[in-house]
Amino acid sequence: MSSEKPFQNKEISLDEFFESIKDEVIPLKMAPGDYVILEDVHLENLRESRRGNRVVDVVGRVVDSNMGIPEGQMIRFTLSIANSLEVAHHIKSGIKYTLIKKSEMRISVSGYSEIPKRI
Repeated sequence: MSSEKPFQNKEISLDEFFESIKDEVIPLKMAPGDYVILEDVHLENLRESRRGNRVVDVVGRVVDSNMGIPEGQMIRFTLSIANSLEVAHHIKSGIKYTLIKKSEMRISVSGYSEIPKRI
């Protein structure tokens, strides 16, 4: 006989769940019309994509999104060299917020010193 107590599952609230995972870096996939505004952005990984293109992984904390991602969640997003160069310029210039927006044909990146009111 063991003196260990059996493991009991405890239900947690959604708020507790979101708070417990906000520092986990979640890979982000976007559909046309999606956008995310990030802060504390940094470049993480220069690599070759499956298609043979050079890409960069960008990591940041969500400030606003139309994708249902909770504010404060850390996400990772893969960008082309051209878009990553723009993000690097924002970082170097001290621009606080980075908007990543997906349209039908392309991904666009913009920098803001304040959270944009209209996207």
